Amino acid sequence: MQKGTHGSNSRMHPILIVLSKVPMKLTYTMILVGVLTYAVFILLTLLTGEAVQVLLSFMHLVQLDFSLLIMVGLFFLRSYYTMLDRTLREIRYAFVIDDDEYERYLENLIKRMSDRRGYLYGIPFIVLAMISILLFVMPNMPNPLFPVDPLSPVWLYISMIEFILIMLPLFGVAIWLGVVVMSVSKDIGRRLEISVEPISPDRAGGLVSFSEMLLRGVFMYSLLIVLLIPLLAYLVHNLSFISPLLSLIPTAGLTLAVVTICIFFLGPQYYVHNILEKEKKKHLFQVSNEVNAVLSNIRSILASSSSKSDIPSQQLTLVSLQLTTFFEQVEKMKTWPSTLWMTAKAISSLLLILLTFFVNQFLIQYLEMVFG
Repeated sequence: MQKGTHGSNSRMHPILIVLSKVPMKLTYTMILVGVLTYAVFILLTLLTGEAVQVLLSFMHLVQLDFSLLIMVGLFFLRSYYTMLDRTLREIRYAFVIDDDEYERYLENLIKRMSDRRGYLYGIPFIVLAMISILLFVMPNMPNPLFPVDPLSPVWLYISMIEFILIMLPLFGVAIWLGVVVMSVSKDIGRRLEISVEPISPDRAGGLVSFSEMLLRGVFMYSLLIVLLIPLLAYLVHNLSFISPLLSLIPTAGLTLAVVTICIFFLGPQYYVHNILEKEKKKHLFQVSNEVNAVLSNIRSILASSSSKSDIPSQQLTLVSLQLTTFFEQVEKMKTWPSTLWMTAKAISSLLLILLTFFVNQFLIQYLEMVFG
């Protein structure tokens, strides 16, 4: 049991292991506080009829949003680390490689996933966040949206601990995980030589499982970004009063996030497609040659036989039937590992990001118009 636990932890990025301990206990507490506080605001609004109270709870909504994002992000990232390793072990039969060499590849992959370079990807986010908070948010506090002093414990926890020290390093780990997944996709067919057999459960040599894992990455990352949309919409709206150029920064960041998801998880689908297409052409060429050879043999037997009784018709029929069946199996081989429905759902999750962003923008403008 201890060995299994150790093996599971070794697949996690160090920052995921650290954040899953003491900081997460604080986050669980803050989630509870955020939910209860926001519930009280909504209850008071329903009792008094003053909907403006909901606006005054924006800071608690932000805290709740951050806490949920951290908790969901940790759960998804830890699950995806395990899923990547498990999927590669399940499709072991698709690769033409020695067991020892493949095991070394997986061990090296685990080391890459746990590489501390994942921290570095979070540093630019941390720097930009600190500049934004210090220059644009804290000088205007307290205000109706953040009705606390800039140095109050609640604000310091939300901005410095939850946002800068926990959530943004998670972004770095998420980006690093995407880089590793994309590198594995490029290894397939190159470092991991592949042999896709025509007769396999998924008609794609096991690569359907890998493709589904990539598409789950699209769902996972899209949901994490959707949870961050309320804050991005708020920043765009309020920065537009300072400078139109500043308001473009969150929008550009959101666009970059969508493009990055496509590069990490949808782009590799094309790598897999090329592999399957080459394998299908190879098998079609082989079986076509065999069919032509059998037909040529049948013609020669027919030409050389003096009577019909000399022709082994049953054997020839059986062989031709087997080859025809095999040819049909090859023709049914997939060239795209994922179904159109799965791909459509993945793309729709990206569109959900943009839809949520525009809806939040509209709600902010509508509420400002209603409450002046």
